[in-house]
Formats: sequence, structure tokens, C-alpha cells
Amino acid sequence: MYAGRAAFQATVAPELNSFMGLGFEQIVADLFDRANTAGELAESYPTRGRWWGTDPDTRQAEEIDLVAGSKTATLFMEAKWINRPIGLDVLETLERRSTLVPTPRKRQKHYAIYAKQGFTPELVALAEKRPDLALYSFL
Repeated sequence: MYAGRAAFQATVAPELNSFMGLGFEQIVADLFDRANTAGELAESYPTRGRWWGTDPDTRQAEEIDLVAGSKTATLFMEAKWINRPIGLDVLETLERRSTLVPTPRKRQKHYAIYAKQGFTPELVALAEKRPDLALYSFL
């Protein structure tokens, strides 16, 4: 039994969060699809998908876990399966990346962040003041 624990710690544990991160992104996408189909969202989003692109300033590849579009709004979503509360840095990155996505100018931008371990007090306080920002904690 001890050898099994050592093997787990050496081989599986270091990669577990990366593996679970991909699964968590799929769970978030499925939850979004169910809520969207059931009419539980403020509006219906007929299109959604992952977004990849290149930041022309940094020439770095960027991605957003889920982008959904309606006639009047674009919803940008990030799913984070990490062992710490999510802070303002994740929102700032999501907002910066959202400027790279081609969307009609008149569409409102909304943001949603899904997290394994919750959020920092600073991000929670900001979300309470911003109707365009929603936070969802898994644990």
C-alpha cells in the first residue's frame, strides 16, 4: 500500500490539477448549456464555444474557455481548477482577452468566472458592485 501511495504522489498528484482543469471546463460548458436551454439565463445565447487567438501586441497565443453570443451581449467565461482563491488578476486577464475577440460594438460584455476554491475578498467585493460580473464557486 505504501508503494502505491508513493507512486501516486510521484506520478499522478503533480498532474491531477491539469487533468481536472480540462474536465472542469467541460462541466462549466455543460452547466451553461443546460441553463441556456432551460431559459434560466437573463437572455438566450444561441452561439457558444472556446476562443483562441493571438494578442497582436505581445504576439502570444491567448484563449478564453467559453464565449457565448446573443443579439445584445457577449458572455466571456473562465473556469479555474486551482488550489487557491481566484483574484482580480484572473478577471483582468479575462477582460483584456475579451478585447481581442471580434464582437459588434453595441453588444454588452458580461463576465463569469467559475472556480474550484472560491474567490478573494477583493474580487467578491468588486462583483457585488458590477452587474456584468458573476462568480461561481465549485467548493
